[in-house]
Amino acid sequence: MSEYLFEQAWERERRRLDALGTMYDPGSFAAIERLGIGPGWRCLEVGAGSGTIARWMKTKVGATGTVVATDLDPRFLEPLGAEDVDVRRHDIVQDPLEESAYDLVHARAVLQHIPQRDVALARMIRALRPGGWIVIEDITSPSPLCHPELPVWAKVLGAVDAGLRRNGADPDLGLRLHAMLSAAGLRDVDCSGRVAILHSGTPSIEFVLLSIEHIGDRMVAAGAVTADELDQALLALRNPGFTTAAATMIAAWGRAAS
Repeated sequence: MSEYLFEQAWERERRRLDALGTMYDPGSFAAIERLGIGPGWRCLEVGAGSGTIARWMKTKVGATGTVVATDLDPRFLEPLGAEDVDVRRHDIVQDPLEESAYDLVHARAVLQHIPQRDVALARMIRALRPGGWIVIEDITSPSPLCHPELPVWAKVLGAVDAGLRRNGADPDLGLRLHAMLSAAGLRDVDCSGRVAILHSGTPSIEFVLLSIEHIGDRMVAAGAVTADELDQALLALRNPGFTTAAATMIAAWGRAAS
């Protein structure tokens, strides 16, 4: 079992998750919308985080549709209950889940953190109604390239990668998604990718900055980066002048047999 590297109890974790949504939600919405989500659909959002996608789904399915939003720690999802979203504390590997129940199942940045990802994916697929769609999104590790050059950036990114892998995560899972959905016997499997360009000292960098601040002490304690190197990288991110690219987010989708 892995221990999720980014703890929900961190005082700025809600802000970090919202920044993730700002970066990647438009592409997630587009991937789901192309599959025809609309009034009356029954949707499942696994590992819903701060709830940005579940909230959007509810606007698409309307009063006749349903949205179930799950998370191991649903503290940030609780307000969605007042918006007619079914919020559940749920472990996708172990806890009961309806089968043949959903028109759409979606998970973003979830499978990469689960060592038993094949079990989790199989359970999500079994939750689909005949003809239902699944959309899985996960990343490939970001490039250390930066303009102007920032040599310490490669070391910090390497430390983040090492921390994820120590905790059982696969930060390059996005490249495997198409093959995983195809091997599961889904129909009409396809995928797309997107990458955000980040500018230091602007809101575009907030998710990356908060992620590094969140786990910085643990990276230093593990000997993956020194405190001085971490401070140098954080200073560069907080002040204008540097441009880099975020992790590539790959969305893969497929359809259950009718």
